[in-house]
Amino acid sequence: MKKQIIYNSIYFLVFLMSLMIGCTQSANVDPEKTAQSARDILTESLKTGSEATRSAIVGFTSTMDAKDATPLLLLALEDRQTRISKKAMTQIISLKDPSTKSIIREELGNDFNNELIDILIELESDDIDENINKGLRSLNPHERAVAVELYGKYKGENSREKLTEFLDDDESVVKLKAQISLARLGDESAIDGISEILESDDLLTKASAVAIVEELDLRDYEDKLLEIAQNDEGPVGDEAHRILYEWGNSDAREMLKEKITDSASFELYSLMSMVESSKDPEMIDTLKTMMSAHS
Repeated sequence: MKKQIIYNSIYFLVFLMSLMIGCTQSANVDPEKTAQSARDILTESLKTGSEATRSAIVGFTSTMDAKDATPLLLLALEDRQTRISKKAMTQIISLKDPSTKSIIREELGNDFNNELIDILIELESDDIDENINKGLRSLNPHERAVAVELYGKYKGENSREKLTEFLDDDESVVKLKAQISLARLGDESAIDGISEILESDDLLTKASAVAIVEELDLRDYEDKLLEIAQNDEGPVGDEAHRILYEWGNSDAREMLKEKITDSASFELYSLMSMVESSKDPEMIDTLKTMMSAHS
């Protein structure tokens, strides 16, 4: 029980690491043994510590050498909290150290692991064709779809030709990912087909199409996005609205003003990031006024 309490204490970890860093400067202490002890404690804490502790460790890796930080971040990629695993992925990519790429490549081996492959793509690795192909050959449609999307990001040899083959896949989710991946590669036919996907009744499919419209800056689809923003309740409609507002669409701006003036107090907080990122003085003042009125 005491051990668990120690591992769950972020303050203890900060103190411990400061102490160990100080000890390594002493002639009476073996620096490598001290560093290994620190790594062992951080590893154990990533497995058993509280959410705050695990998140802090991921942040702490930014002060470490890439060769020491990478194994910890690979462990954090498996964290049950999505925000921690995403933070770990961002941190790995930001290291941009040759040793990081080699450590991840060795960890991947001959397997299909979409998270590790995605990182290696970001690190501009050029030796993961066979790993992606293993996913493309999978009998699992979800895994196949993920591999198709990765291949579109990877832009491997003859990628357009290979992705085109998956437009005839038996599973709709694979067809969708193939079309989106081809659109990323600038395929005009695939880009034109985004219009049909935006009308899908499947929310996940529509969400993917909305995301690709923003990623490729497809301003020709403003009317489609506005229709989604006005008629779709929930995350997809909200995302379409955000994109239009950031593009400077006047209808989206009026919609936001109406949302602010008509929303309950707890709903106003969900609009804060959207308004603040726009740096729109009038909208910021309107939001502040409404929040004050509700307080």
